[in-house]
Amino acid sequence: ASYSSPSTEYNTKQLWTLPEIGGPEIYFSGAPDTISRDNWSLASSWISILGRDLTGCLLSKDWSQREAGLKGLSRSLAYALSQHRHSSAGDPQLEKLWRTTVEVLLRSLEDKIFRVYQGALKSLQTLITLTHCPCFLSEAEFKSLLKPLIQRILIKCSDGKKRIADLSYSVVSELCRGNSGELAPGKHIYHERPHLRIENEYFHRIIFEPGGESSGAGAKWQWVLGVSVVLDRILEDNDEELLNQNFALMIINFAF
Repeated sequence: ASYSSPSTEYNTKQLWTLPEIGGPEIYFSGAPDTISRDNWSLASSWISILGRDLTGCLLSKDWSQREAGLKGLSRSLAYALSQHRHSSAGDPQLEKLWRTTVEVLLRSLEDKIFRVYQGALKSLQTLITLTHCPCFLSEAEFKSLLKPLIQRILIKCSDGKKRIADLSYSVVSELCRGNSGELAPGKHIYHERPHLRIENEYFHRIIFEPGGESSGAGAKWQWVLGVSVVLDRILEDNDEELLNQNFALMIINFAF
């Protein structure tokens, strides 16, 4: 497919709505697919945390079931995080669910169907904006687990499908805004206990740091093209919030 630069025509407001919090039920019509032998090794670790039906949806060949599975996963995680929001103690089950969600998203962010990819980004929003560290996850662990997810989205910024490229750039630009963006860590936690505050430069480094192409998220040319698209859009938009001195130095390091 031919590539065209992302535009501002695609409306991403629906992605930034408050994560839906409810019971861990999922929504799909009919029974989920039988899990194939190829996916059984992966599924066996997910089933113990997510259950058989939700795992079946997430690994289904039917894109509508994969989308429904991601909605169920997002609700389940939002529910678990909201139940734990006033606690300062660790919760082993919540940590397992959080880490399993990361595993699911590593797979779902590579989905070629727009609505499944959009569902994965919505789950990522839940993961980031409702997480209250360090009650069960250290800041270093949070950053380490988040990094490969961001790198996958970065590559999608140069996707041949315009809607996917547009949506991916929107997510990356919000991440670059750090604590002032729609994807600020802990943004939707409404209580006084302090939560993670990650500096904007952390997200800039993930995008522009040398070696990003060898992260396993894609081939070198895909990473370079993704970074180039992000850079072109930021400069074109002349976004003063993003164009600071540290950001300029990272651009120079990337270029040379």
